[in-house]
Amino acid sequence: MKKITSFIFSMLTFGLGFGQTSLGAGELAITGVNSGIEGDSSDAFSFVLLTDVEDGTIINFTDTGWLASGRFYNVSTDGALLSEGMITWTASSSLNCGTEIIITDTGSNNWSVSPAVGTALESDQGFTLSRSGDQIIAFQGTTLVPEFLFALHFANGSNWTDAVNTNQSALPTGLTDGINAVHISRDNIVYNYNILGNTNLILAALVNPNEWLGSSSNYQTLGIPGGGVFTCDTTILEEGDLAITGVNTTDSDQFSFILLTDILRGTEINFTDKSWDTTGTFILDSSNDPVPEGIVKWTATSDLNCGTEIIITGAGGNIWSATLGEAVESEDGFLFNETGGDQIIAFQSNIWTPQLKYALHFGNSNGWTDAVDNKNSAVPAGLTNGINAVAFNKDNCIYNYSVTSNQSLILAATVDPLNWTGDDTIRQTLGISSGSISCTTPNTCFSTTIWNGSSWSNGDPDMSKHIKISSNYSTSINSLMACSLTVDYGFTLTVENGTFLAIQNDAVINGTLMVEHQGNFVQNNSNGTITLGPSGSCVLNKTTPLKPNYYYYTYWSSPVVNETIGNVFPLVGADRRYRFNAQNYLDNAPTDDVDDNNNDWEIAVAEDTMVPGVG
Repeated sequence: MKKITSFIFSMLTFGLGFGQTSLGAGELAITGVNSGIEGDSSDAFSFVLLTDVEDGTIINFTDTGWLASGRFYNVSTDGALLSEGMITWTASSSLNCGTEIIITDTGSNNWSVSPAVGTALESDQGFTLSRSGDQIIAFQGTTLVPEFLFALHFANGSNWTDAVNTNQSALPTGLTDGINAVHISRDNIVYNYNILGNTNLILAALVNPNEWLGSSSNYQTLGIPGGGVFTCDTTILEEGDLAITGVNTTDSDQFSFILLTDILRGTEINFTDKSWDTTGTFILDSSNDPVPEGIVKWTATSDLNCGTEIIITGAGGNIWSATLGEAVESEDGFLFNETGGDQIIAFQSNIWTPQLKYALHFGNSNGWTDAVDNKNSAVPAGLTNGINAVAFNKDNCIYNYSVTSNQSLILAATVDPLNWTGDDTIRQTLGISSGSISCTTPNTCFSTTIWNGSSWSNGDPDMSKHIKISSNYSTSINSLMACSLTVDYGFTLTVENGTFLAIQNDAVINGTLMVEHQGNFVQNNSNGTITLGPSGSCVLNKTTPLKPNYYYYTYWSSPVVNETIGNVFPLVGADRRYRFNAQNYLDNAPTDDVDDNNNDWEIAVAEDTMVPGVG
């Protein structure tokens, strides 16, 4: 027995280690499917690699559904698929992340691969996609022990249910819809290729049904149009990693921005004139789609340093130019209101789940209000006026470049409307007129100012100064911006409702930092730390209105690590605290949006640790 076991182990080790990359879920994504039109049943599909793979890597694609019980539909004990088929793609060379591959049915169970970077072989009962609903499931391993990579269900509205026939499927084990799986109600579908940079952003777009196009009567052209490429290693910016520096609305539209961090080639930043609604989305129409204003997508065509300024100019006919990089109108309708007000909001990812970076409202004196029309907007979620957003009352406007060094100081200066000039009818000359813009190490603090209970020892705080709280301080006096922070033992710094504390780097809390329900505490540097002294504490107060009935609920998540349910909700009964487990949600046809097993909500016990960002 020892000899047999050792031999099998050696074979498995050899098979996985030689010429084979083992992918994880989401390291591949399907980008398009043609499943046939009236009078023509030719099939094709495409996928993109979201990691590098070695020569000889094998990936399987099947149209066989997955049973909720945990196996493929109608599979034999030896792993044969008895109702549908499988395409096995084998890489013929090492391939880079971002490679897109199209596999096409050429007849007689033969399949072509384009570009010629591997082979595709059909097995079992035949891989034939149905116009009445089907799925493509990508996996490695065997049909009996699959390791799922990505899944797409398409051509009917049943979503992920169960494999009651060849047109249906449950969500494969270990995959999550909206994370590494997607369902789309149409057939002949293709990704819209709005986002081509950064593996995380590409994957997030590909699992969003709103980023797909389709038609039951026409084939789609698979693959990136116009010779574009996916770029995996690009930069995801933090809030305030760029700042808008100017806007012209008279005659041709124009705007400029400064990069406040280094970025890699292929990084994409979107700019939109859409309004943001207080409900937490871009303003929607009656069909719950974003209203038809536009998006200009800027792409870096080379690595660029912090301090680089780019000017983007409209040339008419949805054509845009950029002084560096490439600008395209990815959604028609980007047009500033020449009078009455507008906004420009910078974001990454897509319009449905945007990662917001900076915002400028201009052209009227309303400031940030709400999206009552396309001339007004709320401050986008996650941004704060005076930290990474600014409002100015002129149409043609420009930052005065009073600060041109140290990215923290530049950001602080651009969000102060006193540093802007403009005119409602006269265009401004965008871009710094002389000299250059430079960045310094973000954690450099040039001086210290101390609060003694009545005044600051070295002038008011700003992003160049370390601040020391040596007496109680409330931001009802003034909101605070600083390079770093220390709260001394025995004293409390309170961030009141409607105010903020923004620091660039680290905070040391030997006393108490208290943030009220509608106060904001922002740490700009993602590597910044908060250190609690032996008697130090950080307190975040949150309140929720009373609910009129037992079935109403409030969804909570923790902004800090290692906090327990019991500490956060000490006064809430143990039978009134729940967490949602999406893996347990099952809603078989006929669907009613209710879990069939009634086990998707689980009791959250006092000892459970809350995971930041997870409810």
